[in-house]
Amino acid sequence: MSSVKVNETMTRFPEVAFPGTTVEKAKAAMEKWGIRHLPVVDKNKVIGIVSERDLIAQNNAKPLRDLMSTNVYQVHQDQYLVRVIAEMAEKKYGCAIVVDESNEIVGIFTTIDALNLLCRLLGKHDHSKIKMLHLAWNSPDYMI
Repeated sequence: MSSVKVNETMTRFPEVAFPGTTVEKAKAAMEKWGIRHLPVVDKNKVIGIVSERDLIAQNNAKPLRDLMSTNVYQVHQDQYLVRVIAEMAEKKYGCAIVVDESNEIVGIFTTIDALNLLCRLLGKHDHSKIKMLHLAWNSPDYMI
């Protein structure tokens, strides 16, 4: 696992928006594609990012340039995944934008990608305690 690179597990060709994209169009794209993070690009270089949370209670006509975060966590596609995940956990980042040698976006690695990877890894082993906990949580006695 320590030799796995981020480009082996990232989401390739992520949906992107442009600085002039409106909040309304960004919300529609995020809903359509089932995503929570939308990189904002100019000439295929990431200049910002918006999350679902950023768009709540915003004027639908507002362009993303007015509310995007310009503090974007970017990693090179050959970066080791364990380092990316450790940094995301330490700094509480929801995603990492993955770039190539030209700093052009080639992918995105999100906390959902990390959880999907964890599920695949756990699925390869017999984790009876995890299965029992899952059954207990899903029993009628514990359901809300």
